[in-house]
Amino acid sequence: RDLAGSRVGYYDSRYFTAGDFPDDVSPMVSQVSVGEGSADVPMNAQVVLEFSEPLGGQCLPGDVVQVSAGGVGVPVDVSVSSSRLVLTVTAVGELEALTSYDVELVDACDYAGNLFSGAVVSFTTTDVVDETGPSLVSMDPENNATDVAVDALLTLTFDEPIDRLSRPPLTGAGVTVQGTYTVTGNVLTFQPSAPL
Repeated sequence: RDLAGSRVGYYDSRYFTAGDFPDDVSPMVSQVSVGEGSADVPMNAQVVLEFSEPLGGQCLPGDVVQVSAGGVGVPVDVSVSSSRLVLTVTAVGELEALTSYDVELVDACDYAGNLFSGAVVSFTTTDVVDETGPSLVSMDPENNATDVAVDALLTLTFDEPIDRLSRPPLTGAGVTVQGTYTVTGNVLTFQPSAPL
């Protein structure tokens, strides 16, 4: 009921499904879009954090992420994905050129209330605002190659560093191939989990 005594609407309900075990493990950052110590981050970069488990709603995303330069806080906008596994952090305005930044979490929590605090990543900006997408420079195996080994790695090289969470799907014979993605700077490598 509200303060006037009116009830919540009959059809205004929400649902969830419980797991089959208690959760006593804190959420951890499993992937970050920016590499630790990167010095090639544009002034308009987003920092994307992927977590090991969904974040709980009781810890508001905007309150748990802190970005600072030289110990001085930077105002940021933080959005959470519908899966609650990904936070996207964007500076309000552009980051300063040629400046070192630290990203940390303060009391990020999961549905059970387990907390995580700590440094996440440090990086340095360039003096560039990046407004164009990356271009593919080369690919191994080459485009339209034949007789490619069924256990071949796929390596894509771009003209600029790419988001470490980039996972373009590899499809063939009507299915999406499962595998492991690795990003180092401007190179993405895909290792299929089973022979093609």
